[in-house]
Amino acid sequence: MQAPVAPFEWGTNDCMTFIAGGIEAMSGVDIMDGARGAYASAVGATRELLARGCRDIADYLGSAFEEVPPSM
Repeated sequence: MQAPVAPFEWGTNDCMTFIAGGIEAMSGVDIMDGARGAYASAVGATRELLARGCRDIADYLGSAFEEVPPSM
């Protein structure tokens, strides 16, 4: 039997919360602490990113982790 799939919902079950959930499951760190549920639309998500000094999801993820040189 297949597990039910939650419908897309901004701020609760969207592309960023999905990524953050995986990161939290592996590391115990919630990179969306304080942002989860703080927006309910694409415009709200963009405002949340900009308020955190980020242009897009890639920028947000980059700000959440220390950069590791490729040679490491």
